[in-house]
Amino acid sequence: LGGANQDITVSHNPDNIEDGYWNQFGLTQSGNNIHCLSMLPQGDWGSYQSAEMQPIIGEFNSTSFDWDESTLIEMDLYQNSDDGQMAWIGSYQGHDGGLDMAWSNDGQIGYMWMIGTNTDEPSGYRPLVFRSEDAGDSWDFVEIDFLTDEMQTFLDPYIIENWVGDMIPSFVESCGVVDYHGDLQMAFVATSHSADVLNYPDSLGWGWAYPGDLFNMTVDAGGIQDIIWVDSLNTQNVVDDDEGNYAGNGWQHRITMAKNDFANEIFLTWIDTEVPDEAGKNINPDIYGWSRNIHINENSESTCFTCGTLYEKFYFFTYGAEWAIWDEETETYTIPYFQAVSPNEISTNGAGDPITLNYVTGIEFPAIGEYVGVHNGIEAVSFSVSQNTPNPFNGNSKITVNTPQKAVVMIEVTNLMGQQIYTENAGTISGQKEIEIHAENLEAGVYFYTVTIANESITKKMIIE
Repeated sequence: LGGANQDITVSHNPDNIEDGYWNQFGLTQSGNNIHCLSMLPQGDWGSYQSAEMQPIIGEFNSTSFDWDESTLIEMDLYQNSDDGQMAWIGSYQGHDGGLDMAWSNDGQIGYMWMIGTNTDEPSGYRPLVFRSEDAGDSWDFVEIDFLTDEMQTFLDPYIIENWVGDMIPSFVESCGVVDYHGDLQMAFVATSHSADVLNYPDSLGWGWAYPGDLFNMTVDAGGIQDIIWVDSLNTQNVVDDDEGNYAGNGWQHRITMAKNDFANEIFLTWIDTEVPDEAGKNINPDIYGWSRNIHINENSESTCFTCGTLYEKFYFFTYGAEWAIWDEETETYTIPYFQAVSPNEISTNGAGDPITLNYVTGIEFPAIGEYVGVHNGIEAVSFSVSQNTPNPFNGNSKITVNTPQKAVVMIEVTNLMGQQIYTENAGTISGQKEIEIHAENLEAGVYFYTVTIANESITKKMIIE
């Protein structure tokens, strides 16, 4: 932040923290802003009656954060007729918190969602999504409808029919990132409702017991634009009282999603047990992954990163970063990935004992397609850009651009956070042109240069010593 690392203790509006004030979700950074999502529920713990979603923005002012917590969105959630409890999956063991948030690289387009059932269009547990196009100043509801003929046809191989013949997915976990189109790429685990609000209003929590499937869904202002199946899970989530739990705590499949710096390639990771025992629970988890290039609409096969390694079957409480790191030499993306609770601690620790955090190496995805920046859905660039030489360097470096068209060449230099350092009109090209990149005033580190001709662009990495 502010061009330097900052170590700041965040304590925002402590008077607002009260019994039932939920945790912060979707913590992310865009430029000098921090975004996160909170839920303010009403009612007793474990049986909330209603809730508001609270998007929070912290603007860094060079020494601390200026927090804006003024936006509150009342959630029109379905309530059980017996006890008035609101329909939110965070109430159940074996599910994640049911809240998340994701933002575009420039911080202008954001999505936040709660997994629940509303009263306006009730069915099963699904994302109640809100979208902002003005950096969070205003939010619009996005309808996610799984009951259309098209969606029912897609769901048929994966979702079991409920008691009246509808296929209604029951969301268990979700995560997401915003791609270069400004669309939400949501990953989710879904099983199947056996009853739903439409037909059996007080049996919403009933569902078919099986591990479920992983999906990738594209959402924009108009709702679901695309959905694809990723993989079937081998096991069900571990709940708090299952045999093999950690100090009375269970865990889910810990799905997380990352994106590359252009937001045109996404990376999904999760944990699962390769060979389940008779109980069918995720007791011996390894780390799995899957990736997709949004630009060319191609995806990888699922792979197990840790099967057969030294610590296989011991990846319990994991988390992957939001950003993937590009390695030009190997043409792979690495996801910074952490694991908590060591193999020894899982069997010996009590609830109050300290745990070990470990960085997990080897969570690497081969790139799908070329490392190319894209805009406006262009299918392929019609020019080439060389790697800058020398590299690493200080002072100045040179690149060569080749194109058959006569056009103006624009150069943009950005840092690792996507912040623009400078732009330059490099003149008109017709054929081949050598262009100098100026870095006299830049600090040592990793930067990116983007060459744009018309509405096409190519980005490459450079290192300043």
